[in-house]
Amino acid sequence: MLFYGFLYTCLALSAFLLVVGDYTYDWQWKSGRATFYGLGNWSIMKGSCNYGYIGTEEPLGWDVAALADADLPDYPESCSFCYEVRCNPAVISDNYGNPLDRTSACFDSSTSVIVRITDTCPCTFAPNFYSNKRWCCGDMFHMDMSQWAFEKLASKKWGVMATQYRAVPCTYQPSHPAPQSPETTPFYGYVQNFVPPTRDWPEYESNGIASHLAIFDGTYESGFYDASWNAEIYPISSGALGILGRPAICAAINSGGALAFRGPSGSVSGRLSVHFWMYVGYAGTDGSGSQVADINLNLRSDQGEGCEPVSIYNVNPSQFLPTCTYCTDYWWRWVFYLPGFAGGSSSYPINDASQFSAGCGGSGPYDLNQIEFRNDGSQTKFVCLSNIHLY
Repeated sequence: MLFYGFLYTCLALSAFLLVVGDYTYDWQWKSGRATFYGLGNWSIMKGSCNYGYIGTEEPLGWDVAALADADLPDYPESCSFCYEVRCNPAVISDNYGNPLDRTSACFDSSTSVIVRITDTCPCTFAPNFYSNKRWCCGDMFHMDMSQWAFEKLASKKWGVMATQYRAVPCTYQPSHPAPQSPETTPFYGYVQNFVPPTRDWPEYESNGIASHLAIFDGTYESGFYDASWNAEIYPISSGALGILGRPAICAAINSGGALAFRGPSGSVSGRLSVHFWMYVGYAGTDGSGSQVADINLNLRSDQGEGCEPVSIYNVNPSQFLPTCTYCTDYWWRWVFYLPGFAGGSSSYPINDASQFSAGCGGSGPYDLNQIEFRNDGSQTKFVCLSNIHLY
C-alpha cells in the first residue's frame, strides 16, 4: 500500500462495449493474480487514495483492493474505480519465476466479487523489497485484495490465487456473487453508527462514473492552449515523458509567473475537481532539498478575475507512479476540489457540482476557463506536469 510521504505494504462476453460517461467497458475477462492484506492496524483504512475509514454499510463495504503501480494503463486514475474478480484454478508464478499451483484453491470459480480500488501496491518499497518485487512489479496484473474480499473466493491459507478480472461500473451486480466464506474474518474495528463522509466515488455521479475533460494529456486538449507568463516552457518534443509514456509539459516558472492553460468558456462549469500528475524527483525537481515544488493553483476568467490561489502543500497526493521499475523517481497525483478556490476546502471531496455554483473572484463557473500553476514565491520553480484533467 502507499501512503503520503511513505510507502507501506501488507504483502507477507464478447466484444460488446458499454460506454458509461466517457469510460468504455469491454467486459473481457483477463488473467491476473491476487494476494490479500488487512491484518492488523486497520491497514485497509489507510490507503493511498486518502478515503480514511470505510464503513461496512457503504457501497461495497470492505471489499477493497490495492492495485499494483506497475499495472499500466490500469493504475493511473484508478482510485475509486471497480473490478469484478473471480478465482481462477490455474498454475501461476511470482515475479521471481517460481511456479505456484493454485488449481485447487478456488471455492467456486463461477462466483465473483466486486472490489473498489482504494490503495496502491508499490513495486518499489525498500523495507519490504523482496515481497513487493515478488508481486507488484508488473510481471502480470496484480492486486492486493482486502482479506474479506479474498476469502470469499479462496481460503487465505493459499496466500495468493490466480484470478480473472475485468473493469466494471461500481453499481454492477454479478450474475453469481460470491457468498461470505465459512471462515470469514470478524469485522474487527467496526464503527457503529458510522456516518459516511462525502465521497466522489463514480456511483454517486449522475452518469455512473466521473466524466473528465482533458486539459493536457501529452498535448493540449479540448480547445486548451498555452496562456503562461514569466515562465520558460521546455518543448513538449524534448523527450520528457509523463505517465503512460505520453509527453509531459515542463517549465521553469520564475517568481510571479505561471504555467497556465486557457480553454473555452464553460470548461469548469459542472465540474468537481482538478486532477494532475507532477514529477517529484529523488532530490527535488528543482535540485533543492524540497521534494514538492512550492507552487499555487488558481482559476481565472477571460476578464482577469481570479479565485483564491491554493497551495499545493494544502493537499496530500493520492497516487504515486515510479518513472521506472525499482527507481526512486516518481510522478505524484493530486486532486483539488473546486470549493477550495472559493475559500473552502480544496482537499474535502464533493460529489455535487452545485457546491461551486457561485464560482469565485467575481466569476461564475461558466466564466472560469484558465487553470494556473503559479509561482508566488521569490525563487524560480521547475515543474513537470502530466495528465491534467477536470472531473
